[in-house]
Amino acid sequence: MGNDRVLKVLAVEDQELLVNEDSQIILVRNEVSRQVTPGDFVEVESHIMRDKAVRFAREDEPVGQQALVEKKTDEYLLMQTESGKRILPNPDEEVSPGDGVLLTNLGEFYKVIEEDIVNFDDDDRESLLQDMSGTDSSDLEPENVPDKEYADFGGMDEVVEEVKYKVEIPLKEPERFEDVGMDAPKGVLFYGPSGTGKTYLAKIVANQVENASFYSIRGPELSHELVGGTERKLRGLFKNAQENPPAIIFFDEIDSMAPRRDKTMDAGRRTVGQLLSLMDGIEDRGRVVVIGTTNLIGAIDPALRRPGRFGREIEFPRPSREGRREILEIHKPAVDFADEVSLDNLVEKTNGWTGAHIESLFEEIGEILLKEDRDKGENPTIHRMDVERAYERVQAQINNKEAQRRREQEAEEGAN
Repeated sequence: MGNDRVLKVLAVEDQELLVNEDSQIILVRNEVSRQVTPGDFVEVESHIMRDKAVRFAREDEPVGQQALVEKKTDEYLLMQTESGKRILPNPDEEVSPGDGVLLTNLGEFYKVIEEDIVNFDDDDRESLLQDMSGTDSSDLEPENVPDKEYADFGGMDEVVEEVKYKVEIPLKEPERFEDVGMDAPKGVLFYGPSGTGKTYLAKIVANQVENASFYSIRGPELSHELVGGTERKLRGLFKNAQENPPAIIFFDEIDSMAPRRDKTMDAGRRTVGQLLSLMDGIEDRGRVVVIGTTNLIGAIDPALRRPGRFGREIEFPRPSREGRREILEIHKPAVDFADEVSLDNLVEKTNGWTGAHIESLFEEIGEILLKEDRDKGENPTIHRMDVERAYERVQAQINNKEAQRRREQEAEEGAN
């Protein structure tokens, strides 16, 4: 390995990894050829532009994570892992409650470290079997959505219209599709750059449907589960949604949990297969709609994008000139603006910005007023200099991210 460091992965973010080095969290580029999940150990090489993870640290052993055996029956083990409790089949090799083990991504044991044995009685056995037979739905409850209307989502009238006909109407009036000989959509993909309002609009449409249940989960949360955990959580999610219609199942960053099967490991392929099966099993079309969001639509397994699954796609582009003006009007604070402040000028200067960038602009302005105690006056006023300072801060953040993206792209092209 030379001077390479072996570091533990804490989180996976697109093409980057957050790793732990001497109790410090650092960001490295992910160039590992297989899927990386939190808890894995990777070899990190030092580079001038940015350090990069190049391979798993233990190529001679399956990659996995530590776990502790809590209870045991003839057939099953109750394990405590870093991500929570899991029930797995009892392996052929000898393992006892209290043992520390390492698990592969397939749930197979490849190292057992014997520790103190704990007592295990019939009550424990009954409790464990009850756990195994049931579905833990404690984290699968619908979440509250903000009391917002379409008017609160500015700058994308065409997108809003598509969402109404592909999500809202199928939930409220599915019979309209039957009247014209069509099937109501089962799934809709929202795709586009970060900050264009994909998640926000999904919650707004849920608020338009009376008594709608909104089940939300981030793709990375599912991809971090041990073997069987992802599939169980997906089954529980779809079961709850179909028992409580009308319902929206919302997968944020779906590309992280359902990548192309030719680009992922067995765990990822199983997740895609389970999701395909569940999508195909939705019988009451129009009463349950599944929404997935992604910044990388090409990274999603093609089978999910076929008709009858995520067969409808809605692009969320960066807002136009008129769209930016509408977003500025929605997000500007209810305080006085000095006469020299020109919103027309801001509309032009924010070309290429997303709605999230524009919202950040007014957050920066508010922070300036607070730091200077100008909120304590009777009529706090925003001046041109406040807007300029806030604009420079947000634009600097945008420029830094773009420069970082270009450096990484150039480094990757150079390596090839």
